[in-house]
Amino acid sequence: MMLFLPCAFLAGCPSPNTLSIVDVTDKANPVGIANVGYGQAGYSHQGWLTPDQEYFLHGDELDEFFGLVSNTRTRIFDVRDLDNTAMIGFFDNDTTSIDHNIYTEGRYAIVSNYTSGLRVYDMRDIAAGELSEVAYFDVYPENDNPSFEGGTWSNYPYFRQKGVVAVTSMDRGLFILQPRVGRAGN
Repeated sequence: MMLFLPCAFLAGCPSPNTLSIVDVTDKANPVGIANVGYGQAGYSHQGWLTPDQEYFLHGDELDEFFGLVSNTRTRIFDVRDLDNTAMIGFFDNDTTSIDHNIYTEGRYAIVSNYTSGLRVYDMRDIAAGELSEVAYFDVYPENDNPSFEGGTWSNYPYFRQKGVVAVTSMDRGLFILQPRVGRAGN
């Protein structure tokens, strides 16, 4: 069993801003496999594997907050060879909001980005290190500030009925959505 963790959670971590891969098959003796750093690091927060487990999408919760990147950034790591893990690209959204929780379902990444809301990215070109936004729903339309003042905290895209996503808001409740992917702005 492999864990993909922000390094901040591991003893002896060389930097809190890395993607760390650990073999925990023997829980008494975890074995580190990789620590992959990235630029513009604020706080490595969360990420999710693609359904085929070949790529890892990653969010740093503070790179936008501290102005280390100018727009909401999702990093893409190639994890097909765990001994040769590498960041192969990133996607900068057209907002400045802080990214928070990422999940994947089918060919889509479903991303909660605080003040800019739920974002849906097509992963069709992920092997080239590319994502493209195909839908969004802004639960906090007042602004897209890189702050924790409101917006979406997380989402759940794993219902039996495909295409349905539950979105939790920090300050406005629960939304049940069925994004119309392929038509940006819906």
